[in-house]
Amino acid sequence: MVADEYKRKIELYRSEGSDDEWFYGKACDAILDKCNSSEAYDAIKEITFLAVSEADAGFFYYHIQFLISLGRAANTTESPAELKGAIPLLIKKAERAGEEQERSMKELCAWFRLPFNTYEPPRSQ
Repeated sequence: MVADEYKRKIELYRSEGSDDEWFYGKACDAILDKCNSSEAYDAIKEITFLAVSEADAGFFYYHIQFLISLGRAANTTESPAELKGAIPLLIKKAERAGEEQERSMKELCAWFRLPFNTYEPPRSQ
């Protein structure tokens, strides 16, 4: 499965790091080269959950980038319900994480035609 392989590689990268500055890109390319559009689309749900639960801003960025790549590999701009439902939380996380993550979320929203600019965080009472 695409999501399982991605999780294995990202955990290896998280625990051991790599001397290869292109490790992440090569790992994602290898995963995507082996999957078809249906498999890529199916993986979006699990990677969304992974991004939602991610505490590290750098790995959060990687997950968002992989979601964008999955959308491209799936050759669709239709987003699964899980991604649509997670957008407000992901945007909030991206805004707290930094400009790079926020730009990635804007790119993700643009790819899947999801509202980014219309999102309003809940008002405190």
